[in-house]
Amino acid sequence: MDSFDQLYFFNDLKRISKLNKSSFHVLPIQNIESLDRSKFKEQYHYLLNNFIKFEKTITQPFFDSLVCPAKQLKLSMEMAKEVFGTDTTLYVTCGSSLSNQIAVSSLCNKKTKVLAQKGIHQSLHFYIPMVTKNITYIEDIEVCKERQVTRLDLDSFINALKDEENKGEPYDTVIINSQTYEGLITKIDEVLECIITSSKSLKNILIDEAWGAWTSFDEGLKRYTAIYNARYLSKKYNVNIVVSHSAHKSLFAFRQSSLLHAFGSIECIKRLHDTHFKLHTTSPSYPIISSMELSILHANKEGSFYSSNSVKLAHDLKKFVESNLTLFNNYDDENHSKNSIWDPTKVWLRINDDSFNGSHIRNILFDDYGIYLSRYNKNSILFNFHYGITDECVKNLMKAPGREHERLIFERIV
Repeated sequence: MDSFDQLYFFNDLKRISKLNKSSFHVLPIQNIESLDRSKFKEQYHYLLNNFIKFEKTITQPFFDSLVCPAKQLKLSMEMAKEVFGTDTTLYVTCGSSLSNQIAVSSLCNKKTKVLAQKGIHQSLHFYIPMVTKNITYIEDIEVCKERQVTRLDLDSFINALKDEENKGEPYDTVIINSQTYEGLITKIDEVLECIITSSKSLKNILIDEAWGAWTSFDEGLKRYTAIYNARYLSKKYNVNIVVSHSAHKSLFAFRQSSLLHAFGSIECIKRLHDTHFKLHTTSPSYPIISSMELSILHANKEGSFYSSNSVKLAHDLKKFVESNLTLFNNYDDENHSKNSIWDPTKVWLRINDDSFNGSHIRNILFDDYGIYLSRYNKNSILFNFHYGITDECVKNLMKAPGREHERLIFERIV
């Protein structure tokens, strides 16, 4: 056997890279063509073309260190803090799983009593029990069984907080989701104050807004975001609020880019910085940091345009499906769930023929057209219209399931 044949991962990544033309999942930077209209285009292409040259091991005193920033990185994170309007914003280059670990370790100790939404990220389910055993989970409410869409059960949450407060055994920390990949956006402007005022003993709130960094820059949606509301609620009620963003999911940042934002007391901010120092790798990826910095400025300057364009293209696909296809149809999500709205950049299509399922359609889109999507169920598929989706991406998608192709898709499956 040729030794190169044993480059299993490397060789298959080459194959996939040649095949994949667009992604309706995450990582907008994969669809780099959408930056052609951006004034940051040159910087992004330079970063991509010089990735290896950016991967340095040089550190203090010649260059700044992420675990103890004093110069360039300190200035960069202060820029991020100003853009988001936080008390502090930290870069994390090991993904949101580490961000969640840093947040939990900063806010909780073995005496902490936690009330958490059941639908939080799996990493939080792993880390919370490592810090405290005193945890209560509130089951989510099912919004759409077919698509496995759920939402926060706010009434049960509030009742639990009030009951324990009245018994003299209050919760001091709450952990909830803000936005989900399935497309439900919690109205944090309604929910957060209800939670805080339900228990005077509440000290800390951790909000997993991994999928929602982009909404902080959308004129119509930012009022629902954790960042927007935490700014004044933290000060008004003297509560520490920490928000996590998985930057690569919706901003133009490399994979594993994560942001931790905090609002609160000097002690809380210090604990967060100390824990970041203790848990983060001392060998961070400089290209990831560079991409995060670029993505924040890009979103701040051009995010409104990119999010509006995403909504328009998502609407174009819905119109196309309604007018041209028989195999698929749109879901009617006009009736919003309680305390939540549907994300206009998420398009769910229902499959109208029992001979098909989501797995079949997903495979055909990728194998035959190089179009990648992640979420599917037996009777549905989901397209995520992030910053990286272009007119060309949508045109290619419309060609794939067009009426003239429906017969060919059927023949492929049967």
